[in-house]
Amino acid sequence: MKLKKEMTNIQELKAAANRSSSLANDVCNVLGACEQRLQQLETAVLPLYGDTARLQHIHQNMERTVKSLDHVINYYMVSRELADLIQAGPHTSTTESLNVYLEALDKLAEAQNYFNKHNPQSVELENINQLYNAGVLKLESAFEELLSRNTRPLSPTTLMDMIALEEDSSVDSVSVSGSGSTSGAALETMRAAAAWLSAAGRPPAGPLLAIRAPAAKSSLVAFKDYLRSRSMAASPLMKSKNLLHRSDSTKKTSKLQKVLEKRANKLMLKASQTLEQSTGLAIGPRRSLNEAYGEESSEALDEQEAELAGTLAAAVCRLARHEQRAALGLVPLPRLPALLAATLRDCFAALAADVEVTPYLIARVMF
Repeated sequence: MKLKKEMTNIQELKAAANRSSSLANDVCNVLGACEQRLQQLETAVLPLYGDTARLQHIHQNMERTVKSLDHVINYYMVSRELADLIQAGPHTSTTESLNVYLEALDKLAEAQNYFNKHNPQSVELENINQLYNAGVLKLESAFEELLSRNTRPLSPTTLMDMIALEEDSSVDSVSVSGSGSTSGAALETMRAAAAWLSAAGRPPAGPLLAIRAPAAKSSLVAFKDYLRSRSMAASPLMKSKNLLHRSDSTKKTSKLQKVLEKRANKLMLKASQTLEQSTGLAIGPRRSLNEAYGEESSEALDEQEAELAGTLAAAVCRLARHEQRAALGLVPLPRLPALLAATLRDCFAALAADVEVTPYLIARVMF
C-alpha cells in the first residue's frame, strides 16, 4: 500500500513537472516575442527622438529670431513713433514730463548705436540722426529758457542782508527774502536736463555762463550803486537833510553800517578766504587790504573808501557762494571751478578796478 501510494505521488510530481516545463516554455516564448517587439519599437522610435530634438532646436531658433526681429523692427520704427514727441519739444513743467522726453532721446541714441554698428549705410540712420539732433537742440533751448526764467539778479538789500548775517550764521540756514533762488521743482527739472546733456557729452556750461554771468555782474553793479548812494547820503553835506527825512529802513541800514565799519579792515581777507574754501578757486596767498594798497602807493584809504571796498569784496564772496549753489548739479564737478571763475570774471574785474589793485593781484584773484 505504501509503495503504491508513493508511486502515485511520483506520477503526480512528474505530471506537475511536465506542466511547469510547458508553462516555462510558453513564458519564454512570450518574453522572446516581447523582446523582439521592443527591439522593433526602439528601432522605430530612436529616429523619432532625433527628429523631435531637431524640431525643438528649430523652434528655439525661431523664437530667438522672432525676438531679434521685433528688437530690430523697433529700431526701424522708432523715428516714426517718436517724431511727433520730439518735434513738440520737452515739457519742463515737471520732472516727470521731462523724463518722458529724455527717454525718447535715449531710444533714439540706442537706435543710432545699432545702425552705426550693423548698418551704417541705412537711410533710417540719417532720419534718426536728424531727429536726435533736433531733439537735443530743443532740450538745450528748453534748458536755457528755464534757466533764464529762474535767473534774477540779487537785490542790493539782499546782498547787504547776506553780508550782515555772515558773521553769526550761514545763509544756507537763514531765510533771506528776495534772494531770487530757484524753486525746487524748477531746480530738479534743470538738473535732470543738465545731467542728460552732460552724459551725452554736451554739458550746458555755455548757457550757464551766458545767463548767470550777466546776472552776477548786474547784482554787483546795483550793489555798487547802492553803496555809492548810501555813502553820499552819509556825507556831511547830506547828513542834516537825512536827519530830517530818516525812515525805519535808514535806521536799519545805519546799524548795518556800524557793524561793517568795525570789520572793514578784515573783510577783504575774510572774503578771499571764504571764496577759496566755498568755490575751490585758487586765489593764492591772501593779504589784507591795507597791505595791497601799501604796495601800490604810500597813501592809505580813508575810512569810507575802506568800508566801501571791504563791503564790495564781501558782496563778491556772497555772489560766489550763490553762484556755486546755483551751478551744483548742472555741470560735472570737475568743470565747476572753471565755470565759477568765468562767471565771476567780470565781478572780479569790477572789484579790482574799484579798489585799484595792481595787475599782479588782479591776475591772482581772477585765475
